[in-house]
Parts: sequence; structure tokens; C-alpha cells
Amino acid sequence: MFKYWRALTQGKESYSVDGQPITVDAVLLATDFSRAGKLFHDRQNKDPLRTGRSEEATKTADSNQIPKLEHAASETALRVLWKFVKYHNSESDIGIGALLSSVLDDGPEQMEDAALEEYSPAALYYTPSEEYVHSWNYLPFFLQKDT
Repeated sequence: MFKYWRALTQGKESYSVDGQPITVDAVLLATDFSRAGKLFHDRQNKDPLRTGRSEEATKTADSNQIPKLEHAASETALRVLWKFVKYHNSESDIGIGALLSSVLDDGPEQMEDAALEEYSPAALYYTPSEEYVHSWNYLPFFLQKDT
């Protein structure tokens, strides 16, 4: 993942869809657990839902830069990745993060009974060159080929 992000930020890679060049907003990691709003399984409580937020994290979530809730191991993995990115390129306009789920903006009670297919995919990423470096965006549109 970092390799793709780095190549894009250095102008060594470009991507196209149906032969048309596209702009990449962010490189996102997705796993089988993304639909549930996390990157890892929760067997043996490996990626539990965090129940508390610091005052700063609450403000950041209220300004839609991060989700209202996060799973502990997923949050840690992303923050470590972002620290690594800060060290390698602090001027990039291409983000890096994870594909998760809008389920993270529901309360913990709703999450337990959530029909995950009812939630939108959502991207949580860090863009070094932005004024507000963290972004939490729902992905309402899906790439579809005309048949």
C-alpha cells in the first residue's frame, strides 16, 4: 500500500479508467472486515470497539475529520501508517488510509445489531498537504460500466 502511495506522490505512477486518466484522491487499505468499520477480526478481542474519545478526538470527529467511533487495533494501525507518511513526504496532496464503513457514526448499541449492507462505504485517510489533514468521507457513488 505504501509503495503505491509513494509512487503516486513521486509522479512515478498514474492510473486510468477506460483509457481516461484519473486523479487519485487517496490510497486506501480494505479488508474483509471493512464493512464492519475495522481492519482486523475481533477474535479474542483483537480489534475491540473503543468506547471513549479524548476531548481533541471528539472535536475532530464532530468536524467530520474522523468517525465518531473506531476500533482500537484499526485506529492504531492507521495512526502508525500516518506517522510513517509524515516522515516520508509532508507535502503530498494524495491521501492514505482505509476503506471502512459509515457504521462507525452510529452508537455502539446500533452497531451490534447493524445490517452492515445498509451502511455506505467510507474512507478515513490522511492527506499531508491539506489544512485539515484527516478526512472521513462517505463514498456514495460507485464506478459502474455502462452495459
